[in-house]
Amino acid sequence: MNSPRIEPKPGIEQAKADGALPIEAAVDLTDIDTLTATQAACVDAAVAGRDVLAVISTGGAKSAIYQLTGAAVPGPTLVVVPLLALADDQMAGIEATELPRAGAIDGRTSTADRQRICDQVRQGRLEYLFTTPEILQNDRLRRELETCRFSLFVVDEAHCVVTWGQSFRSAYLYLGEVRSRLGS
Repeated sequence: MNSPRIEPKPGIEQAKADGALPIEAAVDLTDIDTLTATQAACVDAAVAGRDVLAVISTGGAKSAIYQLTGAAVPGPTLVVVPLLALADDQMAGIEATELPRAGAIDGRTSTADRQRICDQVRQGRLEYLFTTPEILQNDRLRRELETCRFSLFVVDEAHCVVTWGQSFRSAYLYLGEVRSRLGS
């Protein structure tokens, strides 16, 4: 798979290099008119460095929480998703805004493209990196990701973490360890 060269979106780099992008400026980069009180409280808590569990109904724009937080704080954001289609959809949504760039590493990604994507994360050319919990079990890739210095670790669709039922994916059991190793 040969991906196009990814360039940072203008204006973001300097604001982030200065230490943080004001949340109001981050909202201006999106197509969001207003944040709900719950979204705003979650973004405020995440920007302040606290862990956040957002339980919001379907269609409640939960992704806006990590997207805005990622744009507001220095350092890249790792987003763990259960489905490749969800990652593709989230990246398309980000691309339709003025938010910083996004990329993905999954089972479809070649070794050369994985290296290039990790280089772009380290260089600040990608803000959001999407992957699946199974990919994070790859020791070589996990060591590579440790050098990316993620500031945010997001588990999207966290209901997949529950351990009952035949659809449970055991890779979710290791996300706490992965988060500790990545330092976010």
